[in-house]
Amino acid sequence: ELLIPAQLYRYTSDERYAYTFIRQHMGLVNHVGFSTSVFNALDIAGQLRVGTESLMHVLQSEHMTGEIFTAMLKTFWLQAHENLTNFYGTKDNNWASFATGGVYSFIARFREVAVYDEWYKITQDENYRITKGFVLEDGMCYELPLTYTSTILGTLYDPYIVQDETGISVPFDEEVLNIAYNIVKSLVYCSSPGFR
Repeated sequence: ELLIPAQLYRYTSDERYAYTFIRQHMGLVNHVGFSTSVFNALDIAGQLRVGTESLMHVLQSEHMTGEIFTAMLKTFWLQAHENLTNFYGTKDNNWASFATGGVYSFIARFREVAVYDEWYKITQDENYRITKGFVLEDGMCYELPLTYTSTILGTLYDPYIVQDETGISVPFDEEVLNIAYNIVKSLVYCSSPGFR
């Protein structure tokens, strides 16, 4: 929900929206941070994806100070580090692909972090591992509902939105792209047999 006032600030330049986002998000920073006792890996991934986007919208606000920016950036770094070091390699499902999308969102929007190259490579490798893990050879996901397939495709598509904003290549190799293509083809054929 915090993306909404950040976007409204971007569209209107009304400082009340930026102030609302900053105040609410700093509440999370100060009272939750990256605590896994409050946020699970999926929550952290969502915070990274949406929170970093929101921060980019309000950077020019008169309410954004160096201290606030530093606190938010540090929290995002800690969240990305948490998912990368304690969650990568543990799951073969949509939570895993949300985690890689969150880390990519952080490093793509803040390319200056010293760990960028290392984290990008680890994220690319993790995307390869998980994409192979949740899909059969014919492109069908291990979980049968097509809503699960749509969720997986959404997590594979979200990095393209970030790439459009940042110019940083998505962390997918050619095999991951081929697997994604097979997932789309499988979804289309299951949704409408004989589809042309």
